[in-house]
Amino acid sequence: GEKAALAALRERLLGQLAGEQDPPAALALMVPLAFMRVAGKAVSLPGKCLGAVLTRVQQQAEAAAGAGGAELAAAARGLAELHEGVVEYLRAQSGSSGAAVDTGAMLERLMAQLPPLKAALGLQVAAASKSGAEAATAEDA
Repeated sequence: GEKAALAALRERLLGQLAGEQDPPAALALMVPLAFMRVAGKAVSLPGKCLGAVLTRVQQQAEAAAGAGGAELAAAARGLAELHEGVVEYLRAQSGSSGAAVDTGAMLERLMAQLPPLKAALGLQVAAASKSGAEAATAEDA
């Protein structure tokens, strides 16, 4: 039924999100996942609608914050910050911002925001590679 279809869609979106490193593309996957989590419904969105749906996600997540939804409310705020950053980044890339901007640094900051947001939306982000690097550094010392 409907629940099985939602679960399958969620798994498909999480699967796509797992390997996604491009912040605009990741955002396009994360907003429908967040909406699914707060509304229990699937949504297909063109990029220009992400902001409006994100506002709705934030409102519903904030309303649920008192009922144990504080983590979701924090994730919604993080998604809103990512959305603002992605919009600025895309404007800077297209040159419509009017100012000379280091888009490489912007992209790095946006990419750094992805892992905690992915984890908040239910993706098991591999932390093993980090601990492996720390172990290798400890062995070198």
